[in-house]
Amino acid sequence: MKRSSGKEPDIEELTDLVGVTARVLRGGDDLRAWVKTLIRSMLDQKTLHISGGLIVPQMGDKAGLPLQFIASRSSIPKCYDQKSIRALLRYFWDSRETTTQIHKVMCTHSKQHLSCVIVPISAWFDRPIGYYYSIAEEEEPKQVAIIASQMNQAASLVALAIRSEKSCAAISALAKPAWLSESTTVRTVTDVTESFLNALSCLAVIVWKTDSRGKMLHTLVTTGNAGANLKVDMPIGKGAAGKCAGNNCVLVIDDLLDKGELSSYGIQNIAHSQVVKDYGWRSALFVPLDIGGETVGVLAAYAGRPRGFSQLDKDITLAFAQRLCAGYVHVRRLEELTEVDRRISLELPAMEAGMLAMERVHDVDNQLTLAQNQLSIISTRFRDKKSHETYKNTIAASEHLDRAHKTIKALVPKQAYCDFFSGPRGADFFGAAGFRQPRMA
Repeated sequence: MKRSSGKEPDIEELTDLVGVTARVLRGGDDLRAWVKTLIRSMLDQKTLHISGGLIVPQMGDKAGLPLQFIASRSSIPKCYDQKSIRALLRYFWDSRETTTQIHKVMCTHSKQHLSCVIVPISAWFDRPIGYYYSIAEEEEPKQVAIIASQMNQAASLVALAIRSEKSCAAISALAKPAWLSESTTVRTVTDVTESFLNALSCLAVIVWKTDSRGKMLHTLVTTGNAGANLKVDMPIGKGAAGKCAGNNCVLVIDDLLDKGELSSYGIQNIAHSQVVKDYGWRSALFVPLDIGGETVGVLAAYAGRPRGFSQLDKDITLAFAQRLCAGYVHVRRLEELTEVDRRISLELPAMEAGMLAMERVHDVDNQLTLAQNQLSIISTRFRDKKSHETYKNTIAASEHLDRAHKTIKALVPKQAYCDFFSGPRGADFFGAAGFRQPRMA
């Protein structure tokens, strides 16, 4: 075979390819076709026996489903062990390798080595979302290095395009006002979780709320492949969601069926493990809903493959958790204001009657004060004639008025007003400054 010229791909051609990504990145088959076309344009096909790869869509109906493809295949008869190549690719993917690998493969025809180059599609992700591979004749290390470089360029471009599109989708979903109108807590949480499910493109999303005693997690909303009626309550501290709530920290489980990984987090068993198996959940991401330093619930996302969540997914989940907290606070404040309005309506007649009575008491008190003043004037005129009948009557009347005056004053509370809304205030618990970034487990 001829050696690779190392020619860079045509820039206009690549620009045309990138220009269609916004339309194809959310579709499984369209994404596979684009990724395949991109690698074919980047590599010198004359130097290759075969090239192909695997891509896992991050959005759309086929999100999380690995899609394999063959990008190109030479007319030269296959002269390598295909079973060994498939095993090599399977091992590379299962190990979630994030570095380029170059393996030697024996040519069954010439008995010389071929080079199998495998490049992960993982740039801008902390774990691979696919890979490219190619098999070429190993004429010299420089040629193999050129092939690896071209494949890395294609892989980086794919990862960047997918990350950008997924970030834009999440930002667009977060920008939708889900709680600006009056709504119930369940309706608000449902709206946010449905947007979150679409932005993350995972299999299912569950939101739990803590009970008033802080002992249990009760299922509030479920969406995705589990439907809307799933109930998976659990004690706080038990299971993955319970551990997340108990420790108030983000918890990422790469494989829900790996007992060793669960044990490393102090989780003996997954709560409702049969539900996890029935719906095909393999990895999960749990984020506490923290308001004012108190965990009021847990937001969880589930994927269908091990290590299904990247750092970008964590960032998106944290953003939606903050959105849920804000929406929850908003609805609770609306509910509190509605309750205050109801209580005022019920108490208003009594309050008005009380105010009228206090006004009348005030008038009587003033009249008693005037009467006492007049009696004081009369008693002063007869202070030298204390045995006089008028003086005695004046003093006796003044004492009666004084007792009546004290009785009237006793009807008026010492406090200027009564705090009608006494008790714990919502602002102490739902203050805007209460939002905190959950810590990682």
